[in-house]
Amino acid sequence: MDTILDQKESLALTKWYIQEKRLDKALLQVKPLLEQGKTSPELSLIAARLYAQLGLFEYAEDFFTQYLSTNNNDLAAKFQLGMCFFDNNEIDIALSTWTEILEQQPNHPPALFYSSIVLLQQGNTDKAVSQLKQIINSTPLDNLYYNKSKDLIIQIENQSLDTQSLPSPDIYQTEH
Repeated sequence: MDTILDQKESLALTKWYIQEKRLDKALLQVKPLLEQGKTSPELSLIAARLYAQLGLFEYAEDFFTQYLSTNNNDLAAKFQLGMCFFDNNEIDIALSTWTEILEQQPNHPPALFYSSIVLLQQGNTDKAVSQLKQIINSTPLDNLYYNKSKDLIIQIENQSLDTQSLPSPDIYQTEH
């Protein structure tokens, strides 16, 4: 006898599968929910994060966009949408997305950090360093981006920065 889960149970199980890095199971759990047609904001967000982790950035972009159409003030989701653009080589759109975040929250560490990464790649070192220093001056010492920013500034000052080896994120399931 097959047990049929309701949407809340399926979403809870999908979240657990994602947390446990069982993305194959998460996809099999979420796919039937998506095929039902009516996608709740929570389902859109879960699907977006799952597809991003699977490297299906265009799908993730679509679901983040759906979610943000009703939750535009969710800066974590907006940041993650920017990361999808970045990972999908849509650099200008990523930078624009992070700039929107910084207009709402000027000291948003992830948006400052990853926009500074793009600025470094584009050769705009002064602005990138300014943003990295802003992170250092506005975040606690135990913040992930505090240490990453400090390390990047040291590399820049020592002229040992290799822009090809700049940090790459694993941000699609965590809150920022």
